[in-house]
Amino acid sequence: MPTDSIPSFLGWAASSAGLAAIAAFLIERLGAFQALSSKQKQIIVACIIVVIPQAVLFLIGIVPAATWATLQPYWQSLVTSVVVLVTLLSSEVAHRVDKVVRKEL
Repeated sequence: MPTDSIPSFLGWAASSAGLAAIAAFLIERLGAFQALSSKQKQIIVACIIVVIPQAVLFLIGIVPAATWATLQPYWQSLVTSVVVLVTLLSSEVAHRVDKVVRKEL
């Protein structure tokens, strides 16, 4: 996942791998989505896969480069915060796994 700039992240997010990861993460947590039939879920996912890449490409093309440059420091701050959060969460998981393993030994 590229995090060097907002446009590169958006390009990744609009790609098949990025879009699938983001869509699965977001919509699978919605109760309304879970209540749908399998066919309805397929239609919604197909629409997401078609519409989001087009919207992202439009956004990348219409927003001036100067705007992306202005947003870059905020983007880097957000990326850094997410990295710190993931590090903290992964250390918590490792700590809990270690506790369980020690109990079983």
